[in-house]
Amino acid sequence: MTQDNTRLKGAVRSGSDPKAFASIMANHEHSHLSDKYQFIPTTKIIDILAKQGWNPVMVQEKSVRKEDREGFQKHLIRFRQDSAQAIDGIFPEVLLTNSHDGSASFVFMAGLFRLICTNGLIVSNGMFGSIKVRHMNFQQQDVIEAVDRVVEDTPKLLEHVDIYQSIQLSRQEQYAFAESALNMKFKKEGSRFDNVKSIGETKAIYELEDRRFNMDTLLKPLRSADADSPSLWNTFNIIQEKFIKGGIFEDTVRPNANPLISPTHVSKVRGIKGIDESIRVNKELWGLTENMAQLKAA
Repeated sequence: MTQDNTRLKGAVRSGSDPKAFASIMANHEHSHLSDKYQFIPTTKIIDILAKQGWNPVMVQEKSVRKEDREGFQKHLIRFRQDSAQAIDGIFPEVLLTNSHDGSASFVFMAGLFRLICTNGLIVSNGMFGSIKVRHMNFQQQDVIEAVDRVVEDTPKLLEHVDIYQSIQLSRQEQYAFAESALNMKFKKEGSRFDNVKSIGETKAIYELEDRRFNMDTLLKPLRSADADSPSLWNTFNIIQEKFIKGGIFEDTVRPNANPLISPTHVSKVRGIKGIDESIRVNKELWGLTENMAQLKAA
């Protein structure tokens, strides 16, 4: 382990996956790969980024079904510059995914970390395309150039955040945004029913096949900073955090097979733990935010 990589465990946040270090620190590829595969350790990329002032702050690893893949699977690392200063409570980050089982090449993505909710965001491909660096014919300069592209685009990302903060949404526009977000997350389309009466209150309910979601609960801010105004930025962050970390915004009643037993009320939606699904939902939700901003501008 190099001197730079000895800092890996000490640098990551408490939200990291402790098991992920095995695949990140792998010193050879999976045995099923052919001799044509060029093994490039993730630790080498960490060293390269460290020399550019970027160090890991969070790591995550993909779950595997086959035991022989353990320690070689896809992993994700979020990097932040040592000298970085938060701008309006936001840190720009560089994200890297890689694997040592041949399932993924090096991919760099742009991200943001929001201090107020200790939550990481991933920018959509529409704003910043993922940069792939192949294992074959690997060149250190390719990594440096990929990181430089992220840095160059950071001002543009923060400008978009400013735009999202300035856009105010009506309640109906928030509902429309939340509906699109639910459709995207569950890959289904549903229908909204306003003013549904339930135990002395009215609700805005969104139905996705056999599941029901309370729109007002989904849009309810978790902290005072997001309650300041119904801006597009606040709305995006409220939904993003509840999708990624999980939250109580479902309102599904499932009848029991035994009529003598009361129906089951489901209120909590589980958070997202998988790397691929987290990246997908983050990117597509950012894309929805871009689309809403364009609609409001028009």
